[in-house]
Amino acid sequence: MKKTFLNAGKSTLLFLLILFSADRAIGYYLEKIYFKLQNGEFYQTIHALTKAKEDILIFGSSRAMHHYKSHIIEEHFQVPTYNLGRSGKNILYSYAVFSQLLSTYKPKVVILDVQPSEFSWKAGREGEDAMIDALLPFKDFPEINKNISKIRKSEILLSNLFKTYPYNTDVAEILGYHYGFINDESNNGYIALKGNKISKKVKRIEKSEQVSNDPELIRVFRGFISLAKANKVELYVVISPTTRRLNAGSIHLIKKITQEAKIPLFNYSELPEFNDYTLFYDGTHLNDQGATEFTNEIVNKLSHLKLFSEKFSAKPISDSLGVKL
Repeated sequence: MKKTFLNAGKSTLLFLLILFSADRAIGYYLEKIYFKLQNGEFYQTIHALTKAKEDILIFGSSRAMHHYKSHIIEEHFQVPTYNLGRSGKNILYSYAVFSQLLSTYKPKVVILDVQPSEFSWKAGREGEDAMIDALLPFKDFPEINKNISKIRKSEILLSNLFKTYPYNTDVAEILGYHYGFINDESNNGYIALKGNKISKKVKRIEKSEQVSNDPELIRVFRGFISLAKANKVELYVVISPTTRRLNAGSIHLIKKITQEAKIPLFNYSELPEFNDYTLFYDGTHLNDQGATEFTNEIVNKLSHLKLFSEKFSAKPISDSLGVKL
């Protein structure tokens, strides 16, 4: 009987050793190919945290990634520009990336694209999980570590224990990008959406139920503004075109907070010029044609601002649309 237990113990130990070795080997492989990626969603974060040195940076969710043609902004103002938008990520992600980025260099200008429902979109655990999953590969970066640990320190502990843990929710996508099965072509971080899924005139859709604003998302939004001001980064907050207003209460609060902080806010969420369905890919995203028109409008708007034009010696190119401030 004693021998049986001893053999069982040896077998268990051998099994655990094999599991540990497999985890380390697969984890090192995933880490290696992850950080070699040159396009797509993951590269948005890789560029932001390891390569970004541009003068103008764009932060936000997929609406930022698909709405701002950074190469047009770069060509007009003759300064390096990059779009750091990332799908499915709210202000928690943007704040964590911005805080880490500021520890290595300071951009001159940041455009922060926010949702009309910014303070209720992906509130609570959903937004936390999205931020943590995207940033765990960078857990050794001080500000990233701090921001994840504030929410769930166990994620850092598990990532230190298991080498595959930071990548386990994205293995298929990482391999897809690495082997070329997935290929999101980007231009300075901008990724185009072609065509449209809307076949009628744009109508502003507003949900009837009351949606509560999340105090934590409000706090982090204020924190993003404070980071910009403390580091003398010129910040512009933009609500880009959409067919939906999921929570108008967020818009009012965004306006109040930016006014108090003396931060420019450009609200394009209800502009009649973007009521044309052919400019949209779906209900919340502009297509490539719409992104061109919107980016040209942003260039126009920034060119007319004295502080911005003095910084980059920009010249107004035409009259700007009537944006609600």
